[in-house]
Amino acid sequence: MVEITILADNRVASPYPRGLRGEWGFSVAVGDVLLDTGQSAAVHNAKLLEVPIEEFDSVVVSHSHFDHTSGMMGVLDVMDRPDVYCHPKIWAHRYLDREGKFEGAPLGIPYTKSTVEAKAKVVEHRDPVEVADGVCALGEIPRTHQDHRIGKVEREDGVVKDPIVDDQSVVVETDDGLALVLGCCHAGLRNTVKHAESVCGGEVRYIIGGPW
Repeated sequence: MVEITILADNRVASPYPRGLRGEWGFSVAVGDVLLDTGQSAAVHNAKLLEVPIEEFDSVVVSHSHFDHTSGMMGVLDVMDRPDVYCHPKIWAHRYLDREGKFEGAPLGIPYTKSTVEAKAKVVEHRDPVEVADGVCALGEIPRTHQDHRIGKVEREDGVVKDPIVDDQSVVVETDDGLALVLGCCHAGLRNTVKHAESVCGGEVRYIIGGPW
């Protein structure tokens, strides 16, 4: 059985241990795989919850936004050169776009690829990949249905609307179906469920996390 523990989220409420920190961010332990790193609370909360992330050997990045990636270096500081699974486009410069008005506020991962590579093995992938026994990172998700988009992305041809192609989720195989663990699900929930069932050959019975 794969145990799933939320390590960082927007709010903390009783009866959980005193001292847990809430933040604008998300991080979840999926068995011995870490999905996202939040902004700063994941390591602290993992200690209080007795989740030994220092023993994990895999980190999956759901997408590049700062509230899912700013805690990366703090997490890597306590881990022993884990594999970091991510889409190759997570390193693109991203900016906030509010109600059609470009604000220019940085929105993406605050670290370069070389900085992360100094403490981890970066595994870039677009296709699904098994990151642990019974745990799959879905990779790039086909957009069959209208997707949810936010912000702008910098490309060679300028700053354009961001389709967030790097968005991915994690699937856990259980005895009675698939458990889908989302980051923000910018690819759209229907698209993500459809892709998960196509890749893993089962029915999604549980959904944890997003959508944003």
